[in-house]
Amino acid sequence: MNPLIVEAIEALRSAGWTVKVNGKPQPLPASVVSRHSRLPGLAVEFFTNIQSCVEPKEGAWFLASEDFARTDGFHWDEYERMVLEDADEDQAQEVRAFWDGYLPIFQLVEGDYEYLALGTDPSSRHFGKVVWNAEAAYENPLVIADSYEDFLVRLRDVARRDPRRASSSDMTIARLIHEDFEDVVQQSWWTHLKGWFGSSRR
Repeated sequence: MNPLIVEAIEALRSAGWTVKVNGKPQPLPASVVSRHSRLPGLAVEFFTNIQSCVEPKEGAWFLASEDFARTDGFHWDEYERMVLEDADEDQAQEVRAFWDGYLPIFQLVEGDYEYLALGTDPSSRHFGKVVWNAEAAYENPLVIADSYEDFLVRLRDVARRDPRRASSSDMTIARLIHEDFEDVVQQSWWTHLKGWFGSSRR
């Protein structure tokens, strides 16, 4: 495997994630490849070599070969399916057109649904970029990384460090992969606040 993928996997494991690797690469289903034919090689290498990549509470995961092959439970295109259930004909066309150009790479189902997706439409301004959105929304996703390689680099670095050290641009990644992110940041904020009030009384 590409060294960057190996480093990202090890960093996630150090952050408590469970990552299983395939004995040999498992090809993506034809339905995925036909819909998203312009995937970066690095992304394909991750999808086909990693069997599963799940956070400790199993409420979030990076999509891997096991997820793309699943025929029941939470599908790789589950967020698209969820919106289509209540969509009228016009909205359904919009939903399908959106997901034709974005491949989900991360799903979170604890609390509000959130996802990361990779832009796969060469005509889109998001082509090759990693984007974020919440609640299965398909409008106006936010760019998290300018390329899949850049995303893996930042994922590796954020997973390795204390979430309190995450830069503002990496805050979303840190929040998604560190199980105790909210508690750690809140505790850090409270400590800082107490220190500020303590110094102001002197």
